[in-house]
Amino acid sequence: MTKPIFEKVPLIQTSFLFKEEIFNQFHIPFHIHPEFEIAMVTNTLNTRFIIGDYQKNLDGTTLYLLGQNIPHSWIAVNSDSNSATSRSKQLIIQFKKEFLGYYFFQQPEFLHINELLNRSARGIEFYGETLSNVMKLIKKMKKSDAFRKTIFLLEILDIMARSNEYNYLSSLGYMGATNLEESTRMNDIFRYMIDNFKNNIELRDIAEHTNMTETSFCKFFKERTKKTFVAFLNEIRVGHACKLIIRGNKSINQVCFESGFRNLSNFNRQFKKITGYTPSSYNNKAGGQLV
Repeated sequence: MTKPIFEKVPLIQTSFLFKEEIFNQFHIPFHIHPEFEIAMVTNTLNTRFIIGDYQKNLDGTTLYLLGQNIPHSWIAVNSDSNSATSRSKQLIIQFKKEFLGYYFFQQPEFLHINELLNRSARGIEFYGETLSNVMKLIKKMKKSDAFRKTIFLLEILDIMARSNEYNYLSSLGYMGATNLEESTRMNDIFRYMIDNFKNNIELRDIAEHTNMTETSFCKFFKERTKKTFVAFLNEIRVGHACKLIIRGNKSINQVCFESGFRNLSNFNRQFKKITGYTPSSYNNKAGGQLV
């Protein structure tokens, strides 16, 4: 089974890394690093982006914020072109949370950025005007000195932290619970699901836990996640199953029951519905292409 390799980010005489890379074809192996990463990737036709248990075939320009130690990769697929017009490019910024001091983002003026960095544990994709505005700042960084680069990085993080134009990527089950909502009640629900997804959680159990009726809970949950409780719970379970499969030390039957499913047929059905793969083919079609 493929496991992510550790990447050493060369932060020598600099507080963060800014670099541009050009590829005839993307082939960046599945890897992790303790630094946060902002990645703007262009000309990504025939490129697959993989982060945890999330996969997407890219086309055009994409912008991501990746949290610490998220396994991720960019892989070229179905392309044999090496022409200059087909080259992919990425501009990336890699930084430690404490690159401006251990308590910098805990100051009142920067708490919104601190919350953004906490939310990035699953990876975040930005789009719309956020993508456009950040793209302009990243291009300015290319021509700037070290001081201005730092100012532009703070501006980028400020734009991302205030944006509503984003999607989370890897599932809660794969990455673990994170502060995805300002609502204390939603955080409590997420934590309850993460702590108990291996058990047989009934709707009445979580409704009782939140001091709501089942009807009120379903409405509350659907309004904030755009998904039913059962669908969301299955995503957590499948995300955890993906993590167990990639580790490679358990049978599919073991993975099924350790992820909270009660029978193999339902596990297979939900796994394919959510990932597009059967559990047995997941590593070959996903993890097996990471190196």
